[in-house]
This record gives sequence, structure tokens and C-alpha cells, in this order.
Amino acid sequence: MEDFSIDLSAEKIVDAKTKEYFSEVMGSYMNGNYRSSVVMLWTVVICDLVYKLQVLRDLYQDQIATSILEAVEQKQQKNPNSPEWESWLVEEINTRMHFLEAADYQSLVHLQKIRHLSAHPVLSGVNLLFSPTKETVRALIRSVMEGVLLKPPVFSKKIVSEFVQDIASKKDLLPDDDALQK
Repeated sequence: MEDFSIDLSAEKIVDAKTKEYFSEVMGSYMNGNYRSSVVMLWTVVICDLVYKLQVLRDLYQDQIATSILEAVEQKQQKNPNSPEWESWLVEEINTRMHFLEAADYQSLVHLQKIRHLSAHPVLSGVNLLFSPTKETVRALIRSVMEGVLLKPPVFSKKIVSEFVQDIASKKDLLPDDDALQK
């Protein structure tokens, strides 16, 4: 089993804007600013999910992606300072798009909780802000990379299943592996 490399994985991030944003996560992580790294990691995930939905809408005319994006815009217009749409977005993508595996979804829920603890003071504690460990942040980065950032938008199970059905319907045109490859 190979060791996971954040640097090598960062080079494989699908979306160029996400890759650029992720460099801030890496910079914070490398400088030992783990709290900042977690806060930015959540933001990068949300941006990447929006970019994936935009690709699905623009290139594949995916109606579910379109409806999610429209609903996000409405939520932002109604309450521009509220981040509640972010949780809603992750939930909608999980239930309607089938892009996330069950473990990936739970990792995002956990990331959001750690992000909140890291970004919002808690008056009842000894320390106002939570400080995640280097190991925790590395694990969060890895789970986000493998579960979201390294996946192209078409990994939505809906699109993959349509693709498989399309190939199956043309099986008579593909008599052997060479024809399939072409």
C-alpha cells in the first residue's frame, strides 16, 4: 500500500480554480496553521462542489444540478450572510446526485463540525477556539481529496449509469474489445 501524498494528490485536482484555492489549504497546513487549513478546506470543498454542479449543468444539461444551483442562488439572495446553504448543498448532492459515497458524506459532515469548532469561539471552554492536530488535518485533507476533489463531475452515479446504459444499448455495434476501445 502506497503512502498518501498531499502534494502529489494536489496536482491531480480536477478543477483548476479548486487547485488554486487548495494551495491556500496546503500553505496553512505546511506552516502549522492547522485551524486555518481546516477552515479553508471546508470552503474549497464547497467551491469544488459548486464547480462540479456547474459543469454538469453547462456540459450535460443535468436538471438536478441545475435545480440545486438555482436553489442555492435563491437561498443566498434571501439571506446573503448565512452559510446555511453550504450544509444544504452537501445534503442535496448526497441525496439527489449520488456523487458521494456514504463514508465521503460522513467525512464532509465531520469536516464541517471541525471547521465550526475551529472558526467560532466557544465561551464555555478553556480555549475559545479548537485547535485540530496535524494528524487530524492531514486525515481531513486526504478524505476530501479522495472523496471529492480528485473526482470529475461525471462520477455522479446518475451519469455513469446513463453512460453504461448507452453502451449496453449499442453492444451489437461493439463486437469485441477493440471496437469498444475505439
